[in-house]
Amino acid sequence: GWDNMQFILKNANLTTNARFAVAEALIASGQWDKLSPEQKNLVVNNQQGLLAIADSKQNMQIWNEMPDSVKKILGDNKDFLQNKETAQQALTGWNTLPAQTKKLLGNDTDFLSKKGNAAQALNTWNSMPENVKKLLGNDKDFQNKKGAAASALKAWDAMPENVKKMFANNADVLSKKKGAADAITQWNSLSPKQQKLLAQNLTGDGVSQAQRAIDSLPKEKNTTLTTTHKNIFQEIYEKITKHATGTNYHQGGLAMVNDQKGSLYKELITLPTGQSFIPEGRDVVLNLPKGSSVLKASKTAQLIPKYAKGTGGIPADAKIFRDMRAVQQQLVVNTPVVDNTELLSAILKAILDSGTNNDVIKAIQSLANRPSVSVFDKKDAAKTLTKLISENQEKDTLIQTLIGGHNP
Repeated sequence: GWDNMQFILKNANLTTNARFAVAEALIASGQWDKLSPEQKNLVVNNQQGLLAIADSKQNMQIWNEMPDSVKKILGDNKDFLQNKETAQQALTGWNTLPAQTKKLLGNDTDFLSKKGNAAQALNTWNSMPENVKKLLGNDKDFQNKKGAAASALKAWDAMPENVKKMFANNADVLSKKKGAADAITQWNSLSPKQQKLLAQNLTGDGVSQAQRAIDSLPKEKNTTLTTTHKNIFQEIYEKITKHATGTNYHQGGLAMVNDQKGSLYKELITLPTGQSFIPEGRDVVLNLPKGSSVLKASKTAQLIPKYAKGTGGIPADAKIFRDMRAVQQQLVVNTPVVDNTELLSAILKAILDSGTNNDVIKAIQSLANRPSVSVFDKKDAAKTLTKLISENQEKDTLIQTLIGGHNP
């Protein structure tokens, strides 16, 4: 009788499946509904996830129809067992999965072997917009390819909410392709830095830029997305954030500059006001106003040929270059002035009057004849340069050393 069962439930070390079996027997005999809340909790060992299943005929039916492999994984999941909401979401998610996908997940030992995967995947599916579910439900890979469903669900779960919204709002574009599951999974191919930057950009003007990027995808039916565009997220990312090849007109918002590979990577930024500067460091993220331009690294280097070819026999930590870097730091920090031709000409004349004729001065001559490339305050820059010239340039010795290609 109940007293004997109560003793067993209190004292025996019953597995989750055993407790389910007891609950099922009580339900089948019509006794479950007669139990008090305390008695029901005794049956399920106060695990609210189990109670959510036993207390609902529909949930119990869903549970009974699950493959044993999935039951075992969920039965070992602490959050599923103890959290009523988590259990309900997982059951609802499983119930709405396409039949073939249920079979695939039930047989995917790699997926099921990782703790928490099953419950998380079901919750993810349950939280997806209906149009995305429909899109995946018609996707052959999602339905038939081992690992595709698990990978797509995991990738979707990792997406920031605004990226999910962008994807869901463009399901009509993807529905004409064969690669919906693959398109979602491609999110994982972006680096964490790219994922973060793309998500940050999907506000304001960035949303319309992303939409234009998606609208530019070919619309032909029966075109595999991964064949035409290797990565939809990479396409969008590069269109709205990445300027490794420069851009004449930035649409506004966050942009990553100095992101080219190799030793040549510094890029000249020009704002709509005409102010120009070269950021220090690699992969610099800037919030640039609409209309800004980014001059690619190769063209930026042409403005200062000496740096494009390296520093030759002069070491990078030579005093003259340390002084030049100090000036550059001063230029970047102070209030910008675009027209510096007069100032550069005056400095150049002062140095030439000293009899200097070396590569550094040739580089400055080239710079003086080109448009402004740096942002600086005229008075502060003049003061800094004058002090550096008077203190550091030893006219005869330094000139001869540089011309001879020796270290200063």
